[in-house]
Amino acid sequence: AIAVAPDGRRALSSDYQGSVRLWDVEAGVELRAWRVGDTVRGVAFAPDGRRGAAGGQDRTTRIWDLESGAELATLRGHGNPVEFVAWSRDGSAVLTGARDHSARLWDPATGAQRRELVLPEYDVLSGAFLGDGRRVVTAEKDGSLRLWDAESGRELPTSGGHARPVRALAVAPGGARVA
Repeated sequence: AIAVAPDGRRALSSDYQGSVRLWDVEAGVELRAWRVGDTVRGVAFAPDGRRGAAGGQDRTTRIWDLESGAELATLRGHGNPVEFVAWSRDGSAVLTGARDHSARLWDPATGAQRRELVLPEYDVLSGAFLGDGRRVVTAEKDGSLRLWDAESGRELPTSGGHARPVRALAVAPGGARVA
């Protein structure tokens, strides 16, 4: 996985050996590296660019202070590998999804789980916050896209999807459209 910082100057990358690396994009040099022990499937920058998150095979998501390298929180609760990590636009929440048929909303400051969004039978492969963060969208292994109320955890009506698994999605600026 790879993510570019909001200012475009740094990038986070991950690999199948359990490494997460912070890069200076312009200079092409590694600034810092973390070893988490197993495949890392998703990385993301907080909107302020000062924190990063990575989730993967060990069923956890870790949040780091990118300047000091200190681990700020470890999010535990998924029963299978974490497939993606996404931050809310204001940085007050983190969304993760896993092969345990769930997406989870977390408080990145405390590591506490706020809400679990449970799917009946499919792995959650991607997800993102929409607009102001009051809604999230998830993409599942069966090809469906689901819209959720982040506060209540209630699934909202939506239409569309794919016949095959959806591995990635992106939200347009403003949060009104999803690709």
